[in-house]
Amino acid sequence: MNSILLLLSVAGVVAVLARAVRAGVRLLFRGADSLLAGEVAAQRARRGDLTGVSDADRARREARVRRRGAVAELAVWIGLLAAPPLTPWPEGIYAAYALLWLFPRRRR
Repeated sequence: MNSILLLLSVAGVVAVLARAVRAGVRLLFRGADSLLAGEVAAQRARRGDLTGVSDADRARREARVRRRGAVAELAVWIGLLAAPPLTPWPEGIYAAYALLWLFPRRRR
């Protein structure tokens, strides 16, 4: 019984780690999007393109919102990894995380 629990715990930790890595990569891409949108807005402001500046500012705000969402998602996955050792039954919680393999990732 303990070996099954151990295997499920390892599978659960790997499932959460995989999702945390995906969230980290998503955060990197969102940061790059935000940086690029800021540079586009600055370039259009230097050129005096008023319509382009408003469009670029809106894109920059949207990129910031998506980046904050990616930060929150990464924080949730890291929290799920860090919380079980603070409980009396970390093996059971990590084993329950193995159910994540059954649920598909969210597609956006």
